[in-house]
Amino acid sequence: MKTFNKTLIAAALVTTGAAAQAEVSGGAAIASSYLWRGFDLSAGSAVVSGSLDYASEVGIYAGIWGSSGDDTYGTEYDLYVGYAGEAGDLSYDIGYVDYNYPSCPGGPENCDFEEYYASIGYGAFGVTAYDGDGYTYVAAGYDFADFNLTYGQWDTDGSHLDLTYSMGDLAFTFSQAFDDAVYSEEAQFVVSYSIPMDM
Repeated sequence: MKTFNKTLIAAALVTTGAAAQAEVSGGAAIASSYLWRGFDLSAGSAVVSGSLDYASEVGIYAGIWGSSGDDTYGTEYDLYVGYAGEAGDLSYDIGYVDYNYPSCPGGPENCDFEEYYASIGYGAFGVTAYDGDGYTYVAAGYDFADFNLTYGQWDTDGSHLDLTYSMGDLAFTFSQAFDDAVYSEEAQFVVSYSIPMDM
């Protein structure tokens, strides 16, 4: 689920399908900032991240994703497990994510949280809903050519629109928020480079 850069996660989840065969994969990435669901979590600082993933033949997957962290909570690692599959052009994915911040000021118990998610996709379009402790977040994504367009909406009425252009392992993301009660109105621009590794 977590693939190198959280900017791309919402788009990746809505088109995830079951692996054709069991495999272990991983990778690393560097990004100009930590953009997550419309928020710049690193206050404009560059971040590095990496992941290790397992996908079974029957669609069950699990993995770990780690990052140098955000400006408030510090270093981060996330554990996740889920089940994904396809039926023709229809895809589906359900899973669980555990977000961990071992260097959080005041102790991890003040920062750690978890989410459940479910997504459904048809062709290049998909929708993913996340349920956390006291909040929900829904993202709708559409892939066209080398672009991905994702609209994200929090139940607090905050929303954002991301446009990502990918050139192989290099990606450029523009993100604009629409509710200054939740987001900064300033547009975000992120450049990321990923290094995938099959094992």
